[in-house]
Amino acid sequence: MRRVMSTVTGALAVGAALIVAAPGLASAATGTFEYSSRGISRTLTDPNDRQCYDLGDAVGAENNTDRVAVLYTGRGCRGTAVARVVPGGSAVRVRYASVIFES
Repeated sequence: MRRVMSTVTGALAVGAALIVAAPGLASAATGTFEYSSRGISRTLTDPNDRQCYDLGDAVGAENNTDRVAVLYTGRGCRGTAVARVVPGGSAVRVRYASVIFES
């Protein structure tokens, strides 16, 4: 009986540790990222950290999130990183295809 209780207690402790650690795994930026694609203004709201967003033919960026946004020339956050836009910053007339937010 003691062995069963010890195993159950250990399993509960591990489960609780995973629940506490889980929020850090799927965090997101807070705020908005604004850009223009094909002449239309668009907005990403509370984008996920370390997730690449393909934006098409994007031009300009206004980063109103609490994370640094890295702009790439290619889709899938490949190619050249053409700009790092700090929180509250902007990139004028920069052409890019995708963005990722650093945590």
